Amino acid sequence: MLLTKQLASIVVVPLMAFNIGTAQPQDIEPQIVPEKTREQQILDTIITASTTYKVDKDILYSVLKCESGLKPETKGDYKNGEYLATNIAQYHKGTFMSHKKEFFEEYNQELDHNSWEDHIKLTAFALSKGYGNQWTTYRAIKNGGRYSFHSKLLEKDFTVVCKLQKMV
Repeated sequence: MLLTKQLASIVVVPLMAFNIGTAQPQDIEPQIVPEKTREQQILDTIITASTTYKVDKDILYSVLKCESGLKPETKGDYKNGEYLATNIAQYHKGTFMSHKKEFFEEYNQELDHNSWEDHIKLTAFALSKGYGNQWTTYRAIKNGGRYSFHSKLLEKDFTVVCKLQKMV
């Protein structure tokens, strides 16, 4: 008898909770869920990637913010009529491909050089592997906000200013 009462409550409670049989399709108002802005999508991706690859979200956020202003369309390091650094993390193609190969060997997942989501994921992965110094913005963050260097590639001197920023 006890078993019968338990089964009945399992069936009755959901029926009561959802009022099955009383609502008609025309009575249900559609819920409008606002779409996330691209900025919110980027922030969500930073949080997910920093959690997945166990890196400090504020460092990942700061590197990306300083590299591109969180704008995937950003291009930089112009030389010989070509932009060498692209997307939200400002990867040069060769560096992206090198990190991508290591990522694939570990996770068996392909990454797309044109995807800002994959740039964030790969940057978090690279930071987790200790490759942060490949970004001058990371060096600036670790150096208290400023890093000066000479670029052999671009044949000029640069000072990068980038401080650790708390993710909003």
